[in-house]
Amino acid sequence: MSQVDDWAEAHLAWKLVDAIIPSLPACKRARLYAAVGAGESYTAITTVLGSGLPLPARLITELRAWLNAYQHSADAPRLHELLRAVPPV
Repeated sequence: MSQVDDWAEAHLAWKLVDAIIPSLPACKRARLYAAVGAGESYTAITTVLGSGLPLPARLITELRAWLNAYQHSADAPRLHELLRAVPPV
C-alpha cells in the first residue's frame, strides 16, 4: 500500500498552485497560498483539481502518481473524478 509522503505532497501542491495562479483572482490566490503555507497540501491540491483550469500534462502525470497514496481512501472516487475533469494544456 502506498503512503502519503508529506514533503512530496507539499512540493506537488506548490507546483500546481504556481501553474494556475495567473488565472485566479487575488482572493483565491491568497487562499491557495495560505492553504499550502499552513501545511494543508491536500486541500490545496483538491482545490486546484476542482478549479476546472487546465494543467500541463506533466503535472497531470504527477497527480496520477499522487493518487496512488489515496487508492484506499474514501475520497479516492471523488479524486479520480476531479482528475479526469482536468483539461490538459
